[in-house]
Amino acid sequence: MGFTELLTVVFILLKVFGVISWSWWLVWLPEIIAGVVYLGVLIFYLVAYLKIKKEVKQIESRSEFLSNQRKVMMDKHDFWRD
Repeated sequence: MGFTELLTVVFILLKVFGVISWSWWLVWLPEIIAGVVYLGVLIFYLVAYLKIKKEVKQIESRSEFLSNQRKVMMDKHDFWRD
């Protein structure tokens, strides 16, 4: 159990036993904040993954192009050797 979960449990117990008179959204605020942070991190990683995937695809296509160009040049070189 993490810090925000523990804090939420403490706030819920304090609210239920009448020690605090906060509204329920304030009691759940640590979990709401944690959820927003987790969602932000997830979105960040998803965007980074998609950008890296795109870059790898571009590098692979460039590598394939250069490999084909090398084959063409080698074929031309062999033609002139005959």
